[in-house]
Amino acid sequence: MSMKQKSAKKHLSQKRTTKKSSLSLRYISISFLALVVLFAGSSLLKATTKIHVLGTSTGPVFLADKGESDGQTTDNAPTSGPTGPTPSASGNGGNNTSGNNSGGSPTIISGGTTTQPASNTQVDCIGPDGKHFTTDFHNCQELNQKWGLNNFQFIPLGKSEDNQTETPEKPEPTQAAEHSQGKLEVQMEGNKGEFNFETAGTHIEMKQEDDGSISIKAKKADGTEVQLQTSALDQINESLKEKDIEVGTTSANGFAIRSGGVEAQTSFPLSVDPSTKTLAVTTPNGTTDVTVLPNQAVKSLLDQKVLSNILSTGNATTASAAAGTQTVGLTEVNNQPAFAIQGVSDKRLFGLFPVAFNKTVFVSAQNGQTLQTQESLINQILENLSF
Repeated sequence: MSMKQKSAKKHLSQKRTTKKSSLSLRYISISFLALVVLFAGSSLLKATTKIHVLGTSTGPVFLADKGESDGQTTDNAPTSGPTGPTPSASGNGGNNTSGNNSGGSPTIISGGTTTQPASNTQVDCIGPDGKHFTTDFHNCQELNQKWGLNNFQFIPLGKSEDNQTETPEKPEPTQAAEHSQGKLEVQMEGNKGEFNFETAGTHIEMKQEDDGSISIKAKKADGTEVQLQTSALDQINESLKEKDIEVGTTSANGFAIRSGGVEAQTSFPLSVDPSTKTLAVTTPNGTTDVTVLPNQAVKSLLDQKVLSNILSTGNATTASAAAGTQTVGLTEVNNQPAFAIQGVSDKRLFGLFPVAFNKTVFVSAQNGQTLQTQESLINQILENLSF
């Protein structure tokens, strides 16, 4: 081999070595650049995995990406709240590992019930990532809804100790309660209906018509009248029951007021205001409120020893009058409605001989004052000599 050939072969070998070195250097550079990119990407990805803070009315609840909450990898929820997916821009939570969705009502998974508890009920709350933690229902609901989960799961544990009151059951309506609503069965031109007799300004009037029949009418403030059935008295008396008052009719087509075991009978028309529970009597001198009841008038005479005993003037006729009910009259004296009370005054003539003096005492139905006393002349003389 000539020197020229050797020189050319040597030059080719050097050229190949240089080319290999260049390729190796290029591969090393590319590998180094790839490592730098991977390292930077890893650092960037790790930097974006930050703890997100969700503010609630009870304070911030810390939520981290699943498996990255301060390095915790256990299934137990941290004391500051559950871990869960970061919410999307639309406000809905990410993947829901517990099978919840963004619509519907809260789901209770305890005993098969689906009743929503009170806000202060302690619950085992299942967070957006399926982890459990203990709080009250209000916080559990608010947390899940903040993450777009309206249909979430929890297990009721019981009510908080500071408020364990229960809602009382609503009592069933009774017949008395229905009557107190003021609805009466009325009859006008042969048609039946309802009439609210407790409307302000409305009163019930009972009077004897010219033909001797009894009429019961509801009169409104505007002057309109509605004819009532006689059965309406039962409902009127139901509304007066709280004051121990009852009204009714007598066998002589008159009217009666009963209170506290004493019944006052009269031929004068009576009026009842169901809204104020007051009575009125209409005499030839006009309509006057009855502010003193018959039993109160009788008690006053007995307490003052004006009478020792009461003598009934007839038989009680009101529906609830029991045996032994005393009866008195309701009339007019000195242009005032007055109770006519018959009785006996027991005394001793000259302080020695027992004597009973019969008399009738008239007591005002407006103020309870004694208006008049009817007694025979001989009784008046003898009573003045007795004590």
